[in-house]
Amino acid sequence: MVRHDPIDGAGPSAPVYRAAIESAEDAHITIDFPATPDDVRLRSQTMSRLSQAGRVTGLTGLAVTILGLVGVAGSAYLCLEAAAEIEDTDAADRNRWIGFGLGGGMGTLSALAVTFGLSQVCACLKARRRAEREMETMSTHVHFTTPGGGRRYGRA
Repeated sequence: MVRHDPIDGAGPSAPVYRAAIESAEDAHITIDFPATPDDVRLRSQTMSRLSQAGRVTGLTGLAVTILGLVGVAGSAYLCLEAAAEIEDTDAADRNRWIGFGLGGGMGTLSALAVTFGLSQVCACLKARRRAEREMETMSTHVHFTTPGGGRRYGRA
């Protein structure tokens, strides 16, 4: 004897009750797709570039500033050494003026080096601030629903 019962799940089913949508916000569905590997790589490279912004400029400026300060100290030493000579001969007088000339020239170049170094340090700080602002604009806003049903917004 063959039975003609319906196969499980193939028979008639009870109607599914669906709650009425009360507002347009209830009908809103957000689908978040994961980022593609290319997007992740591009974001990583951009953030890496931004985190390195101004580093070489700042280190160069710091080194040039330190060398310039050493040069200023050296030029002051040359000038003081030249002024300390007490002999009144023509050779001593010539050596004194050579010492003043070398000290003054070295002081001038050293002051220019300090100025250039400080300008590079300022350029570094400006690049760092600009990179920080750009990093803030690159941050993404995340939307998720808490288990209690409330919505939260955050930064990633």
